[in-house]
Amino acid sequence: MSKNNNQNLNSPISIVEDPYEAPKTPNGNGSFCSQCGKKITPRTRQCPFCHQYQFQGKQKSKFVAATFGILLGFLGAHRFYLGQWWGIFYIIFGVLGWLVAIIESLVFLFTPKKSWEGKYSNVMPTSGGVIAAAVIGSVFFIGILAAIAIPAYQDYTYRAKISEALNQINPIQREMQRYVNENSRFAGDIEELGIRANARLAIIESISLKEQGIIKLQFSKIGVPLIAKETMLFVPTNTDGQLTWDCSGGTLPTKYRPPACRKGSYSNQQFSSSTQRVSDSLGLVELRVPSNWSNRSDLNDDAIFQMANLRREEYMIVIEDSFSEIGDVPFEEYASLQNESLASSSLRLISSGEFDVHGSKALQYHMHGNVENNDIDYMIVYLEGKERYYFVMMWTLSSKKTKAWPVFKSVIQTFKEL
Repeated sequence: MSKNNNQNLNSPISIVEDPYEAPKTPNGNGSFCSQCGKKITPRTRQCPFCHQYQFQGKQKSKFVAATFGILLGFLGAHRFYLGQWWGIFYIIFGVLGWLVAIIESLVFLFTPKKSWEGKYSNVMPTSGGVIAAAVIGSVFFIGILAAIAIPAYQDYTYRAKISEALNQINPIQREMQRYVNENSRFAGDIEELGIRANARLAIIESISLKEQGIIKLQFSKIGVPLIAKETMLFVPTNTDGQLTWDCSGGTLPTKYRPPACRKGSYSNQQFSSSTQRVSDSLGLVELRVPSNWSNRSDLNDDAIFQMANLRREEYMIVIEDSFSEIGDVPFEEYASLQNESLASSSLRLISSGEFDVHGSKALQYHMHGNVENNDIDYMIVYLEGKERYYFVMMWTLSSKKTKAWPVFKSVIQTFKEL
């Protein structure tokens, strides 16, 4: 055997089936030309035999690539990791790009090892230009998210502050109802109601009473500079001595208003113009309810009133307890005993309040419960009559509370003992 033959037998070049095929490097470590397979000096940039440019890449892990795709796919991180510049497109397409990246990550994980290594065992490093593009794209994408999220959060905080401010209007409305009951007309100013409109909140510039009983609320620049000097008007409608209020007037933009105070919502104004007068079969009480409510007989066997709107998921029952049946039980104790019974039915108390209805004392409670995996909000009101107590329960799905609550409040304000 010749010296050259001995040298060939000792060569690390891999043996191939086709003797005419150029031998390839078995591990792509740069010791052999990636094109012709001839032995070259490590780290040589160009093969001296076939003049093919060489590079020393790195093997990429499919698990790392999949992790980048799932967590940072919206930034194209998995593609940049694999040395692919077009990862910038994932940044442009945002959420859609992220969904595509998650699907690709699953494909990565289920790709056979041999196929994966054939594609990503010798990947060129990502260039500085691609990295710069990725950084710029990421900043651009985050900027877009911030441009959307910050105003939305600001609107949310404004609505929360405005809802708190509206609590200052409730006492004035109650006193106006009392005044109308006693004098059959609207008060001329707040002082005539016997109360003082103190702007206890910094966001309130002033509260004043205009003609026809209209309450005007003006906002200050403290805490809510974007709505400084904007106003809300609360316009009363007198229906047989019962006031209902429309709060959709004024200059305050719609996006900051509670749902019940937006034009076109199912508000008190619509309630006042589309109601029906109903009374129980015993002739004890009278109510005004939405015209789209109908009588029911399957809600509670003890109720003297059972009404509902099934489409809107709005329900109401009224139960009476005469003094002769329950004995000498104080009103507050009666309400407390009833609430204890409700609590044993897994209802949870959220809030409570006290107000007057046609000169009669009323206690109101907001409770929450779950029935057959449905979240339910309950408005429970106890009223003290001449010879009996009344228990009024109105409820709806929690998802529909925003629309139903103003209706419930308007209904209870029309409660009248005959």
